[in-house]
Amino acid sequence: MRLRLPLVYHPGYSCAWPSTHRFPMWKFSDLHAYLQTQPSVLEASTWHTPDETPPHDWFEAVHEPEYYRSFLLGSLSAAETRRIGFNEETRRPELI
Repeated sequence: MRLRLPLVYHPGYSCAWPSTHRFPMWKFSDLHAYLQTQPSVLEASTWHTPDETPPHDWFEAVHEPEYYRSFLLGSLSAAETRRIGFNEETRRPELI
């Protein structure tokens, strides 16, 4: 029995983003579209699309809980938003 590579993608991983932004948000949808055209990938993989947003404790397991809550509330400091490169975009619903 040959194992299949599990691949995960959700359309919410990409959103409309300025093309000049230093983080190319569209790369996720572009990669997904490209992989869908590759027969060897399609033969050797299984796609999984998450149904819902993971529970908050999953995010807090890999991020500082206070930082994560501040991000959700759109209350990161100017220094924090500058450090992650999203500036005022942290308040955009598609990021949350």
